[in-house]
Amino acid sequence: MEDGIAFFKHRLHKRRGEDRVARRKLIKAYMLRFKAYGGATNLQKAKIHLEALLQRYPDKASLQSSLAGIYLAEHRFREAVDMARAAVESADPENRAKLNLRLFDVFWAYGKYEEAEQLLRTNKFNRHSFDFLVREARLADKLGNLEKARGNMVLALRECKAYAQSPVVIAWCHTTLAHFEHHSSNPKAVCIVTSRMNSILIKSLSNAFIRIDWFKVRKKH
Repeated sequence: MEDGIAFFKHRLHKRRGEDRVARRKLIKAYMLRFKAYGGATNLQKAKIHLEALLQRYPDKASLQSSLAGIYLAEHRFREAVDMARAAVESADPENRAKLNLRLFDVFWAYGKYEEAEQLLRTNKFNRHSFDFLVREARLADKLGNLEKARGNMVLALRECKAYAQSPVVIAWCHTTLAHFEHHSSNPKAVCIVTSRMNSILIKSLSNAFIRIDWFKVRKKH
């Protein structure tokens, strides 16, 4: 990651800031570093490049949505809502559903649960998609409809496995399902789901170590 940041910083400098690809790469790298290690500096650096791109492309929905995510990480909830709404308004019809789901996330983090619910109820989504199912599950849990919440997470897990999502995503689904089972006062189910989650993570870590060892062997030879 650090080598990539250094490379694209140098490339951007050589091109006097006129390199959209380099800025996008740096935004992604700084956000990944923030997710891994935290640090407001990483957010600020990502935001500098985002704002530079938005000056050139002020109605670019993907950039607006990314900036809304940074505002959310900074707990600037009102700005996050405004920017997420702007992204939806700027979006092409085929991308509007995805950006509406991101707007749902902003509403949810801000504690605007009624707005989040209305968003899910009044917009067109693929209601069988993983992204919709997990959000509707969170809403159902908040409204006390635990049967619906659990059912959605079971369906979301099937979607994960059908589309070969990463072990981390599948483990997260198990964690969320265990959370709903706990709300339902079902300790036996919590133990079963948690055990499955642990098995997935252990297997994933084992495979990662095998790949690292194989890479070291190849490097030596």
